[in-house]
Amino acid sequence: IRSQLVCSPQWRASANSHQEKLSPSLRMQENTRQAVVEQILEEGATTIMLRSLPASTTTSSLMTMLGLPFVGFYDFLYLPQCSRQPNRIVEMAFINFVDQSFARLAVQLFQEASTMIQSWSRTRVSQARVQGLAPNLAYFLLRFGEGAMLGPDAPLVFVNGVPASLQDQCAAQINEYAIRSAWLVIQEETQPRQRDMRSQRLPGDRAGVRDKVEPILVAPNLREDELLDLARRHEERFGFAIFRL
Repeated sequence: IRSQLVCSPQWRASANSHQEKLSPSLRMQENTRQAVVEQILEEGATTIMLRSLPASTTTSSLMTMLGLPFVGFYDFLYLPQCSRQPNRIVEMAFINFVDQSFARLAVQLFQEASTMIQSWSRTRVSQARVQGLAPNLAYFLLRFGEGAMLGPDAPLVFVNGVPASLQDQCAAQINEYAIRSAWLVIQEETQPRQRDMRSQRLPGDRAGVRDKVEPILVAPNLREDELLDLARRHEERFGFAIFRL
């Protein structure tokens, strides 16, 4: 209900006049709420992270909470499952919106849910480390492998509000920038932080000079040991090796 109110055309058209009609105390509360949302999301951020979700949360329940007004305005929804305990989530979710204005509305929606719904009282919303559809797809692919795209907890992707093929979207969206962005986050998560952040380099960096990622051209009659050696040398140079068959 809240999402329908917040995102309806009538609400968006009358937002300014509504703000003017508020009493000074209510206007101050509204301004404070907007300031909190702006503190959570940096300029241009479109991906949010939900933490401490109710254990019963499903992708369907998240989509229901967002409601019809958000349909077509988010293109990525990921609810990771616990690898050690089947059918149990890790109580986190990641949602990417096509426009930051809707990401901010979603932050407001989930913040209110945490104050109004008892089971959501522990839930917190923040800006995700990986931003954008393509980097999120690249992160999932690099982190969990191509086989995970067919798993039960694979991300849901949408095109204009319609469920789409994850494999097709990965092929269409993932580019060099997305891979580099995702790889940097993975490196930060799996390796201790270096004291001098300036010494960190992206895959492909060599003494401050970044190599352009080159495709691997493989001859049909290449032996297995030759293929593995080629992948190893490519990975040493760029930090990763991706084959498209």
